Amino acid sequence: MGLSDDKIAEFQGLLGTQFPQDFRVLLRAMNGTDLPTLNVYANCGEPARQWVGVYSYQRDLGIVRRLIEDVSKDRIGLTDTLAQEGFALQPTAALVPVYGHRYLVCTSPDSSVVLSIDDSDDAIVYGNSLKEFNCLTPKELVEYHTKRHLLVLLHALESLLKLRDQRSFAGLETVASHDAPEKIATRVMCIIHGHQIFGGSARH
Repeated sequence: MGLSDDKIAEFQGLLGTQFPQDFRVLLRAMNGTDLPTLNVYANCGEPARQWVGVYSYQRDLGIVRRLIEDVSKDRIGLTDTLAQEGFALQPTAALVPVYGHRYLVCTSPDSSVVLSIDDSDDAIVYGNSLKEFNCLTPKELVEYHTKRHLLVLLHALESLLKLRDQRSFAGLETVASHDAPEKIATRVMCIIHGHQIFGGSARH
């Protein structure tokens, strides 16, 4: 269920920014996702843990604010890193988290560039618009997350129940920092995604 225009205005006011038009359209249709993501640490000894999917207002407001604070700590370094990628981050641009470490650049109603930011020296342009980032309608996005979570859960249960032999575990792979969610979903052996997974780097 989406947000009313009054709630969207309230959300913008709390973050001190104006959202791009296409993000407002998305929020009217879908206010985040209600299925948690599932991270499984294979045979390293860490227990499986869950996290939120697409951020929702007001449920995830605290997370959103913390992530905004995190990327604001070294704005100069982040600007320099993105400049090397060919993207000019304006000093007045607000960075609003939408999913994981994906941030929406809020500069004007007609611009909705999406960045993938791990830290100030590891950031890329992930999509030239929110539409390009999603590549899905709001309805398709909900269906995609439902199927992806079920797929990951099935593989997690299969591993936990030891239905694969030891040689199968050698096929487990960690997704690169900026891999797209749709790329993650198509890798049947992939059960870890994102830069930071509850404080630990996915590279490990």
